[in-house]
Parts: sequence; structure tokens; C-alpha cells
Amino acid sequence: MEEIVDDNNKLIEENIDTELSEFSYNFIDIPWDDRTQRSKILIVLLLLSIFIATMALVINNFVAHYNSFKHNKSFKNDDINCNLVKVDEYPYAARLHSLTSHQLICVGAVISENSVLANEVCLKSGTVRLFVGSITDQYCKKGFSLDAAELIPHDGVVSKNLVLLSTNKKMSLCGNPIRIAANMDKDSHAFVIGRPLRGDRSLSRQLVSLDVFNNYTHNGQLIDNSRRNSVICVKYLSRCPVRAGDLLVQGGRLYGIASTSIQRSANNDVVCFANVSIIKTKLKELDDSLNLNL
Repeated sequence: MEEIVDDNNKLIEENIDTELSEFSYNFIDIPWDDRTQRSKILIVLLLLSIFIATMALVINNFVAHYNSFKHNKSFKNDDINCNLVKVDEYPYAARLHSLTSHQLICVGAVISENSVLANEVCLKSGTVRLFVGSITDQYCKKGFSLDAAELIPHDGVVSKNLVLLSTNKKMSLCGNPIRIAANMDKDSHAFVIGRPLRGDRSLSRQLVSLDVFNNYTHNGQLIDNSRRNSVICVKYLSRCPVRAGDLLVQGGRLYGIASTSIQRSANNDVVCFANVSIIKTKLKELDDSLNLNL
């Protein structure tokens, strides 16, 4: 019996010795103190190369991001240049704010003490609140609720409708109505008064030229003499986008409301407005207080 136990112990010791003899360190597993000088140098060089490669990737991504940001900033500055004015300078320009997000959506024209004429697309985002005049006046800065909206068919806008917005409160304490007129003077300056690119404390004012060709394409449609009655097309000279609902004015009179939003480019510097003079009779029917002889 003792011989058998001794034999088993010998077998176990032989197995342990075999396992120990089979285990060997590789390049990674060798303890630092057991490494040769050459091995230590190789490890340091390997770690250093990994660190340099990682930092190179980080720096490259940073430079690429910076160049992209600088390019986009330069692109914006080169392609967009809007002239801004205070809202108080144009008391007939109403600002239409979303009732939910409170963001400025469009501008419209105050045409009576209770009515604002605007593009129908301004209501696509939901109910709006009207703001007219000073942004600091205690009465005006509260805005005016929208109590009624009447669609007015018009072929001069993409949506085929303008809209007359009405409030039960009088806006005369904050803004002045603008007169609707026809037959613009080609020898006088005309401007587009519109929504700025950002913020709601200013308006954009851009100079436009009435010197346009007789026939041209706008929004995929040919503008010729057959459509001259419904639209007024002008050439805008600044690098500022025109937004749907922006106002075409000259000499303190309203001539048109922007048909759609458009960005000036090398191939397109013409923007068209709905001729509001052709709906004066309809406006009078909807708002009896409207004075067409302002």
C-alpha cells in the first residue's frame, strides 16, 4: 500500500515538473526586471510610437475640424450679407411669432389698425401672435392675439393664397398702416423689408433694382407679360436671402409680398412678389375699416 502511495506522489511531482518546464515567457510577458537592456529599449520605443501615432491622429482631427469651421465661417460671410435695421424704423412691419416656440416665423404688413396682410405659408407652423412696433414698450411688447384669418386667393404666390390676419385689439398705438399702391417708379429706390437670419429684435432691409428682363423663369415658371398683373419681379442686389412673406416697399408704400423664400446665387438674382394692388377690393370687403386712400 505504501508503495502505491509513493508511486502516485512521484507521478504528481513529475506532472508538476513537466508543466513548469513547459511554461515559458514571451516578449510581452517577461517581467521588466528580467528583461535585457535591448528588450527594455524595444518596449520603450513601442510605447513611444503608439503615443506619437495617437497624438498625430488627435492633432489631425483637430486641424481638420478647425479648417472646416473656418471654411464654413468664411463661406457664410462671403455668401450672406444682410443689412439690419431696428424694428421701430418700420412701424408697418408686423412680426409673426409662433405661439408654441415663440420664434419669429414671418413678417407681414399692417394695413389697418386691426389687420395684417401676410403670406399663407406663415401659418403652416400653427397659430401665431402678432407683434408690432417697439420691443421695449410695455403695451406693444406683449403682442396681439390672432382672432381671425381669411384666405385671399392669389396666383402670385406659390401657396396660391395670401392671408388677412385680424386682431380685436387696436394696433395703432404700436404701428402705423402702410398704403397699398401700384406702378412702381423705376427711378426710385425700392427695398425688401423682411425677417432677419436670426433673432427677433431687428429687420432686414435690402436694396433691389427694378431693372429686370421681360421674360425669365422663376420657380420653374415662365414669367412673361401674361403674368405681369399678378407678380412684381425685381433684381435684388445684396447677398441676403429673401423669405416668404417679406415686404416689397417703395416710398413708404406696399407693392408686394414675397412669393417664396429664395437665396441669391450667380444664376438667380431675381425674386418675385405677389402684387397686392390687385386684391385691394377683396381686402376692403374683408376689412371695412381699411383706408385705401392713406
